Amino acid sequence: MNYCTLDYSMCWWDFERWEKEIDFMAMNGINMPLAVIGTEAVWYETLIEYGFSDREALDWISGPATWAWQLMTNIEGYLPPPNKEYVYHRAELGKKILNRCA
Repeated sequence: MNYCTLDYSMCWWDFERWEKEIDFMAMNGINMPLAVIGTEAVWYETLIEYGFSDREALDWISGPATWAWQLMTNIEGYLPPPNKEYVYHRAELGKKILNRCA
């Protein structure tokens, strides 16, 4: 599991699919999985705090299929999310994933 794998297929997973993956990782001794789902909200809120407009902040964030590449600093703002509801939905999914890993 790495950043590329995250966006090749995992970006479309719901929590039910993540539960299966987390259980599989645990059964195979993985005790520190990559956990970056929801970091879009951290960037969004930081940009808002620095005075970006809602649209400017969203336009800086890349969409789900390319978010990992933005985290690797290869791109920014490619196919941005349509609204902040998407950003907060990802944050909630990330929290569920982390809670399941705990």
